[in-house]
Amino acid sequence: MGHPEIKIKKSQCKNEKGATPNLESSYFEDSFSFV
Repeated sequence: MGHPEIKIKKSQCKNEKGATPNLESSYFEDSFSFV
């Protein structure tokens, strides 16, 4: 409810999904799973 930064990071992660490593991509998706 109080995670506005998470939403901004989510957009960045999707934008840099191809530039980010597979491990980081999996970590971000897991981290945003609860969002």
